[in-house]
Amino acid sequence: IKKSKRVFTPMSQRKDKISAAVFLFQNHPLTISQVVKLTKASKKTVEDIFAKTYTKIDEITPKDPVSCGLCTSAALNEELAKIKKHDRN
Repeated sequence: IKKSKRVFTPMSQRKDKISAAVFLFQNHPLTISQVVKLTKASKKTVEDIFAKTYTKIDEITPKDPVSCGLCTSAALNEELAKIKKHDRN
């Protein structure tokens, strides 16, 4: 059995994950799993943000995940292309 290696996330980047998830839900038609993949936030946190039940959701300012360094623009474009491809079918 292989254990997953935990990676330390700085406090500033923890807040950025939440802000990035809010940004993605507001600006792109992504699914919860896609937002988890791009922001590396926990599924529970992203589900709460999506349902607008996250603590202090009104105080969070949306930030672009690419400018925060959470994901690359290529990864974001790839996820958006998947949605466009799925919408055509």
